[in-house]
Amino acid sequence: LGSIKLNFYDQMNLKTNLVSDGAFRIIRNDVEINYNKNDMNIYSKFFYKKKDNLLGFKSDRSELNFGTHYKFNKKISTNFNLTYDLNNRHAQKTELTSRYNHDCMAVDFSVSREFNHNVSINSGLLIGIKFELIGLRGSIKADKAIRCAS
Repeated sequence: LGSIKLNFYDQMNLKTNLVSDGAFRIIRNDVEINYNKNDMNIYSKFFYKKKDNLLGFKSDRSELNFGTHYKFNKKISTNFNLTYDLNNRHAQKTELTSRYNHDCMAVDFSVSREFNHNVSINSGLLIGIKFELIGLRGSIKADKAIRCAS
């Protein structure tokens, strides 16, 4: 079991976590690289999981994830994400989300598509909207919760 995190000038960081078996072979690994500049974040993630019949993982799993997050102002932000299956060499999922934050509520608008390559069902486009009542969450500062309740 190991974990490493390196930060470079508060703009870039590298994180990795790994698990090995008794023979010191890596059976699980994830690596993440982030670049932050002002209101923008660009990231790339790699995930690897070795097959393990005892735990129900019948084959190795390896994927790449690319994405970006941009904050237009205090209230509006957007996120784009692409997940790619390295073993089967195809895209797994793409997603675009925009968020509007208000004092008492956040609204997410999203468009995503999952690519089902192993089944006979056609891949579909999913369009979503999610409302989050911020004033009811315990992790938000008390002053916001009080403004939302009044």
